[in-house]
Amino acid sequence: MSTPPVTGNQPYNPYETTTPTGDPKNASKFDDANMDPFTRIMLLSEERVALLDEQVKSQSERMQSINSKIKDYGSTISKVNTEAAKLEKDDSKVTLSDEMVTELKAKGVDVPGKEVTKAQLNSFAEDLKQKRDGFNNDSQMEMIRLQGLINKQQQAYQLMTNIQKKEHDTIMATINKIN
Repeated sequence: MSTPPVTGNQPYNPYETTTPTGDPKNASKFDDANMDPFTRIMLLSEERVALLDEQVKSQSERMQSINSKIKDYGSTISKVNTEAAKLEKDDSKVTLSDEMVTELKAKGVDVPGKEVTKAQLNSFAEDLKQKRDGFNNDSQMEMIRLQGLINKQQQAYQLMTNIQKKEHDTIMATINKIN
């Protein structure tokens, strides 16, 4: 391992984000010139793990958002089916609440008015099911992406562990040679 330089009264810190004089200009995440290879590799590995952790978190949030939409569409489908079940014939009519009309329109369903037939309600339910199925497909794709990110994250952690073990083995071999 290389001996770190000491500037003034302050010990050398390879993780420092300012130059030894305290000047943030030309500062980097770490000082490559005075760093041993194991430390350099570990820092890069830690940075990669941190980036992957953020990506996994972001991907998980996207999954939660899609799953929330799927649940919301399922709830609306249930409400539409409940209204349709109240009617016996396809040409029977029911008056929808303003809240229900607003909810359907917000989900992209073309509601001609507050008074609708059973056939129209069935059509609304089918439209909503198709949109929910689209979200299910999106959810599956996002899950595949999440699994890939988790695999990369596990590989990055394994790499860090291997590097630490290698450094430990190197240090132990050096100590054994001295003894």
